[in-house]
Amino acid sequence: MAITKASKNSIPANTKNLNSPASQKRKHNTRSSNRFEAIAPMDDESDLPSTPPLATPNQQPRRLSASSDPFRETTQTPTPPPRPHLSAETQEDHVPTSQPTPVPSTPQLPTPMQEDPTPPPHSNPVITTPQRRIRTQENSPAPTAPAPATPRQMSTARPPPIQQSPLAPASPRIALPPPPAATASPNHRQRNSVNITPVLQAHLSMAQEHRRNTTIQTRTPNPSAFPTHTPRPVNGFPETHLRHSAQLFDDMDQSAIATWDARVPEPKLLARIFDFIPDRITPENTQTVIATMKEIINGIEYELQLHEMQPDAKIAPPPLAQDAQSAPIAFLIYDISETTRDILLQTRIWATPKLTFEVFPFAPTFPTLLFPLDGFVTRDTTQVKYTVLNHWYADKVYDNYIAIITQDPDYPADLPPQDQLEWMSNTYARITDSLEINLLDIRRRGNVPAPRHNVFATLPTTNPKTWHDLRTLLENIVYTDPLHGTGKKGPIRQCQICHCVTHPRGLCPFPNIDGWLGPKINNPPPPMPNEDNRRRNKRGNRN
Repeated sequence: MAITKASKNSIPANTKNLNSPASQKRKHNTRSSNRFEAIAPMDDESDLPSTPPLATPNQQPRRLSASSDPFRETTQTPTPPPRPHLSAETQEDHVPTSQPTPVPSTPQLPTPMQEDPTPPPHSNPVITTPQRRIRTQENSPAPTAPAPATPRQMSTARPPPIQQSPLAPASPRIALPPPPAATASPNHRQRNSVNITPVLQAHLSMAQEHRRNTTIQTRTPNPSAFPTHTPRPVNGFPETHLRHSAQLFDDMDQSAIATWDARVPEPKLLARIFDFIPDRITPENTQTVIATMKEIINGIEYELQLHEMQPDAKIAPPPLAQDAQSAPIAFLIYDISETTRDILLQTRIWATPKLTFEVFPFAPTFPTLLFPLDGFVTRDTTQVKYTVLNHWYADKVYDNYIAIITQDPDYPADLPPQDQLEWMSNTYARITDSLEINLLDIRRRGNVPAPRHNVFATLPTTNPKTWHDLRTLLENIVYTDPLHGTGKKGPIRQCQICHCVTHPRGLCPFPNIDGWLGPKINNPPPPMPNEDNRRRNKRGNRN
């Protein structure tokens, strides 16, 4: 590389005019001299000039004069021996030097394209510290291109490199800038500020509660700790069916029900007690039920930390009507959080060794059970469904359906006649499409089979009177089949354990659930109070 090709912008202002005849003559004499005589020994790394990449033996080395090397600033790796200082005589040399003008901007690191991958040739096998070489921009066609950043300019960006001994391992050819300081993740900062919705919190709480109950309970920090109960199966608990939409309010005082509806704010629920026989209910066992249920619900809220203060759920006993045929068995749960309501409804069945109850929404809902059929001699539900549909497709049944559905408050009487006929046809198709038949394997004395078929369907109405009229229409039909007998509406048999109207106590499915902690099929019912008094009187008479 010739010194005359250096950038004009890199010549200091205090340098004499290089275009003068004396300067041109000095340059000519410098080129014509033997350049190999001025080469410094290669062992001295402090005076080793930076060479361009892919240097070859044919390429002539630079002339080393007594003045400072104009490209020595490109060597960024320090060497063990100290750099010699320039004397006063050297400073008087008029050989032009190319010193880069300091750039006021931020120092720039050399790009990978400026790295010299070829190590400098050595004539003697002397162990030296490899140096990082950076390609200069003197061959650039643009004369105004700025010179690369020098170590002096980069010293402000990072501390000076530490000198290494000649036997130290080789340093990397490119010194990377120090990594930025570790900062907190944005997700970590946002984790504390995001609020979980109540619905999601209910799901997370139930997952935590399910995992906790499948393991051993070890922490009981509160007297009303989280109760040990039967965990919810994967497919959920079996569904319990009601006789009608207001069965939970049977035998209750109507004014008390109106008070529950108007004066008790949401959220509120209804709970029906398992194995709670109405004929054997006393004030004593009613108080026991209320205290145990409060303990269970408060334990759920305390364990899941759903209350900032000590939880205190409230339970109201069912008010007995004046003309009640039996004692009601549905209790009112209120003064709870919305999350607690969602958790109670999601699990639905809470079976504990002390008490087992089922949770219902306070608003009534229509059941899907229509009626049971007794009399068919076949156990094939497909044949029974075929027989039922044949009777429902009869013209007489369809005409009676039209007479009932046209009195429904939601009937679209303002539509044209053709649209009304289409609406009635579509709603009747909803009944036939939703038909399901379930077999109940009942055995009589002597192990005689007496199959019962429960009929399920969804009636297209939200009006209680219309619903009852449609069910009465369908259950009064006599379903006859020439090969499988005749089916008629059978009596309702309510289970004493779960109070479902589709099966008796001996066929209750809940005791067969794995890990069931509720009442068993063969559990003897609690004795009536008068029987206890008789036994005590007999013992007293014997004594």
